[in-house]
Amino acid sequence: MKRSIWLLLVGALSATMLSATMLTAPASADDTVTVTRLTLTSIWRPPSPDPTGLTWAPSLNRLIISDSEVDEIPTLWHRTNLFSVRLRGKVTASRRVVKATKEPEDVAWNKRNRSLFVADDDQDKVFVFRAGADGKIGTRDDVAKTALATESFGSHDPEGLEYIPRTGALVIVDARGKRVYKVRRGADRTFGTADDVVSSFGVVKFGLVGCEDAAYDPATHHLFIVSSADKFIVETTRAGKLVQTIDLSSTGIRRASGIVFAPGSTPATRSTRHLYVTDRGTDNNIKPNENDGRLYEFTLVTSP
Repeated sequence: MKRSIWLLLVGALSATMLSATMLTAPASADDTVTVTRLTLTSIWRPPSPDPTGLTWAPSLNRLIISDSEVDEIPTLWHRTNLFSVRLRGKVTASRRVVKATKEPEDVAWNKRNRSLFVADDDQDKVFVFRAGADGKIGTRDDVAKTALATESFGSHDPEGLEYIPRTGALVIVDARGKRVYKVRRGADRTFGTADDVVSSFGVVKFGLVGCEDAAYDPATHHLFIVSSADKFIVETTRAGKLVQTIDLSSTGIRRASGIVFAPGSTPATRSTRHLYVTDRGTDNNIKPNENDGRLYEFTLVTSP
């Protein structure tokens, strides 16, 4: 993950949970969320102290979580930065991205061909990983190639990633530029070529200080955007028109890093859409041996 004075200041601000200095949602907040489940990724074996990437793989019935910072903490590094996780928070496989990138900042699942998009904000690239002969992504026989060089369209800090199956578009969240990009393949059906169609919108106008990730909601076709510096979710149309903000200030979340929609974790809620959000907590640049990662499951409560 790229570092800057701004990010360090944000990390210091976020370290004190729910303090008076924290940013809260704008007054226009509409829907609310309730905490359904809280999982401490810090106590996984091996742990994930900085869960930054999050996606849902329906064909595997698993959440996939990436950790782009764990390799920077020698006491916690067990050569694992990719986790396959049940909806209730139990890890079923711990693996490592070993090709193309060692900084899996975010991940997005393509259910059509069971591939994994991986964003690297150091290289300013999005890679696509497919399983090798062993049928598993996150092992040495992965097949990896560059899907996009994000700097070609002005994104120099791609920290968030989402794939929209309905249109085959990639959504890229640029933390430094505070913009959300949507990239659609052109007639050649290949990302990263001259006929890609790229559009974008800024997030500062929504009251966000930054932005880390966006989730696509298949029920509304809207985007839900989170920021590690803010305690609310922004819901927009795919074109960037504000729909509402959702307050997170009472949930205990500290630094939201990843977001995705997935089924609820209990039999009674499997048919409903829940929001899963990773919380990376204190940055290891501030506290070198920190280990405070968490995964939230939220129930979205629609206002009457």
